[in-house]
Amino acid sequence: MAAKHLVTRVAADKHVEALRALVQQFNAESGDVVIGRMIPELAALMVTLSDQLDQAQRKVVYLTWTILLLTGVLVVMGFVQFFAGNG
Repeated sequence: MAAKHLVTRVAADKHVEALRALVQQFNAESGDVVIGRMIPELAALMVTLSDQLDQAQRKVVYLTWTILLLTGVLVVMGFVQFFAGNG
């Protein structure tokens, strides 16, 4: 999983660098040509960032369920201790 994260991070960095290069070319070439090259790079960057966001969201959901489960275990342990102490 760490390797996949590294690959998407490298891909995002590659798209950002390509966009920076296109912005520098904006003064030398026609604006329409540069913008035409920027649109696919922006789309690819959005897809890459969307994948990274999806991975992060899955981790948050997993952590939320883990916290809920641990809270349930602690509640049960509290009830057991409370009723065992009063018995």
